[in-house]
Order: sequence, then C-alpha cells, then structure tokens
Amino acid sequence: MGWLKHERDDAQAATRAPTMAFRPAGIAFNAEFVRLAHAFKSTRATLYFDGEKQRVGLRFHSKSNDPDAYTLTADGGGAGAAGGRLLNAGRIYERYSWLKAVLERPLPKRRFPVQRDHDDDLWFVEVP
Repeated sequence: MGWLKHERDDAQAATRAPTMAFRPAGIAFNAEFVRLAHAFKSTRATLYFDGEKQRVGLRFHSKSNDPDAYTLTADGGGAGAAGGRLLNAGRIYERYSWLKAVLERPLPKRRFPVQRDHDDDLWFVEVP
C-alpha cells in the first residue's frame, strides 16, 4: 500500500471577514476582527448573552476592576497586533446549554461572522 494523503476534517477556509469561533477553552477572534475592533489594545473583554435570540455579545477593554471580564491572550499566527486573540472563557458552556451544543459541531461550523450593535456598543454573533 502506498502513501495516502491525510485529509483534515477540521480544516477551515481562510477568510478576511471578521469572525468569532467557539472552542472548549473559550472564544477565538480572528486577526481581521482583532484589527477591526482594535482589540489588540485590550487585555480583557466582558461577555453578554441573549438566550432568546441566541446571541453572544462582547465589549473589549482593559479594566482590571471588572470582576465579570475574561482575559484575552494571543492566539494563532502573527505577533502583537497582527494575530488573533482568545478569550479564556471556557466555563461559559456550563451555564449556556444552547452555546455548549456548538462545541459538538465540526470546527468549521463553530465560526460565525461578527456584527456590530452600535446602539449597545457591542460586537456580537448570532448562533443559529
């Protein structure tokens, strides 16, 4: 038997659109979203949930006195302002079963386009 190329079942097409992806460790933001939201200037983010519409919102900041904020860390390729970020918020899935169900989807189906709610000053995704 000869060589067989391994075909990934978790591959995601590269995109220049701003996206948020749900992972067991938390929420990942691609580099495009980090640039758009100026999140590279922030060290934390606070989450907001709308269970009725199945939306996850967030606000980036660097306020260490917000006890409800989660820490942002570098994620993926690139360094500094060029790379993505990960919000270390894996415990949210224990509280929101509709969101936990997303983790059972294949990786490409866990990534969602980001929208802006200018009225509430939040970035958000709808999770169908």
